[in-house]
Parts: sequence; structure tokens; C-alpha cells
Amino acid sequence: MPDNLLARIGVLTISDRASAGEYEDISGKAINDFLERALQSNWVAVVRIVPDGADSVAQALIDMVEREGCDLILTTGGTGPAPRDLTNGHHTRTGRLWRANAPDQPRTGTDRYPFAADRWN
Repeated sequence: MPDNLLARIGVLTISDRASAGEYEDISGKAINDFLERALQSNWVAVVRIVPDGADSVAQALIDMVEREGCDLILTTGGTGPAPRDLTNGHHTRTGRLWRANAPDQPRTGTDRYPFAADRWN
């Protein structure tokens, strides 16, 4: 099958520590693993890991669309209590991309990360 018929799915992890190599990107890998099990059509992953921050997130999203040709970008990260961890609010900074969150996202992970719910109120 020609490359132009492959769906290009971006997996963008936003994390200071993962981007610095301090720990493995588990959530990005989990998304990729899920897609491999769930999708039956032909696709290719475009994986990026960037540090927290408005500029790094906006630039990664723009690059993944304009340079990498991503048809869809799934993001993970940005749920920690650090002051720089404002990722979710910066998805719309590109001015061209839509932000969509599951209704239960604020409660995801609160059993392991008690700060997660507070960030969304």
C-alpha cells in the first residue's frame, strides 16, 4: 500500500522529565500499544516527546501537522502539579487545532495522583 494511504497518527507526550530522559514515556507507549490492538486500517505512528510549556507544545502540534502530515494527534501528559504544567490549556494556542477532552478526564488518575482533580476545578 502506498504511504499516502496510511493514516499518520501523532502521539505527543508532554513532560519535562520524560523529554529529559529522566524516565520512560509510559503513557505515550500505552497509547501506541492501544492503537496497535484497536486499529485495523493501515497507519503509522509519529511519536514526539516535548517538555511542558506553551511554546514547546504549540510548536510540536504545528510541526506534527504541517511537517509530519499527521491526520490525528493524541496527547498525553500535562497533569502534574508543577506550575509550568499548563499543557491542557495550550492545545488551543495554535489557533488551528481543536481541543477535545473526555468528560471524565479530570478524574482520571486521581487514585494515583491526588493533585490531578484539583488542576481542573
